Amino acid sequence: MNWKQITLTASITLIVTIISGILVNWYTSENINTVKTEELVFDTQKITRFESDSVNIAIFSLNVSNIGSIKSENVIVKLGFAKSAQLIDASCSLERTGENFSSSSKDNNQLIYEIATLFPDDNLKINIVLEDFILAPSIIVQSNDTIGKPFDISMKK
Repeated sequence: MNWKQITLTASITLIVTIISGILVNWYTSENINTVKTEELVFDTQKITRFESDSVNIAIFSLNVSNIGSIKSENVIVKLGFAKSAQLIDASCSLERTGENFSSSSKDNNQLIYEIATLFPDDNLKINIVLEDFILAPSIIVQSNDTIGKPFDISMKK
């Protein structure tokens, strides 16, 4: 064998190896099924209090988010208050569309919101104004397939 034949054979082998590596990398990254999950998280904001001689109110804010990769169906958010709270006003809206939701159960001990679908990266904002608010409510967030958990900064993608 002469040097021309060796160089040509080595060059062809190198080109075929590079092309094969690129094709295998593309195939595996595009066609391997990644596990798609729904993940509901909630985050409470610090309770804001306003006090004066005639007024004593508190504002409680809650954000519910789907940080997963598939939509959440039939999401229920339950807020339970330890003692009978005097509810002044409550609002619940979907950040993406601005759609407002009403509580399906609205008494002094609990609020329940039902949302049909929460798509990935959707945020639900709940603001509650209470008279003489002492403790944060118990929070339950669930859908058909998952139970929500408190948001932790390490969860962020």
